Amino acid sequence: MDLPGERAVDTIGLKSPPMAMPERNASRCIMVVDDDLDVRLACSELLRAYGYEVVTCCDAFEALARLRRGALPAAMVLDLQMPRMSGQQLLKELAYLGLGPARLPAVVVSGSPRDVGGAAKVLAKPIRENELLDALAALTQRAA
Repeated sequence: MDLPGERAVDTIGLKSPPMAMPERNASRCIMVVDDDLDVRLACSELLRAYGYEVVTCCDAFEALARLRRGALPAAMVLDLQMPRMSGQQLLKELAYLGLGPARLPAVVVSGSPRDVGGAAKVLAKPIRENELLDALAALTQRAA
C-alpha cells in the first residue's frame, strides 16, 4: 500500500463497533481512542501498514472497559476533545489505575496542543504521519 508522507488526520465524531483486543505483542499493539470514525480508520490503516496491531475505541469509556478487562497495549493514541469523557480525564483515570505514562504511554492529539499531564507526547492536528510514527516508534521501543 502506497501511503502519502504528509496525509493529515482530522476529527468529526462517529462511533465504531467494538473489536476484540488482540493478545499483546510486546511492542506492536496500539490502542487508538477517538470519537471520530474517520480518524480511527485513518490511524488504523496507517499503523497496520507499518506493522502495528491496532485496537480502536470510540470513546474513553470503551478504552477504560477494555483496559479493566486486562488489555494492555504498548501505547495509546488519544484524542483530547471527546464527548462524555475527555482525553485529559482518561489520562487521570489511567494514572489512578496505575497505568500512567511508564506503563501505558499516550500520544495525545489536539487541535490546540499544550502540555497535557500524563501524556508521553502531544501532537497538533492535523497529524503528520511521520510525527505519529516517530512518536510511537520511540515509545514502543522503550516499552519492549
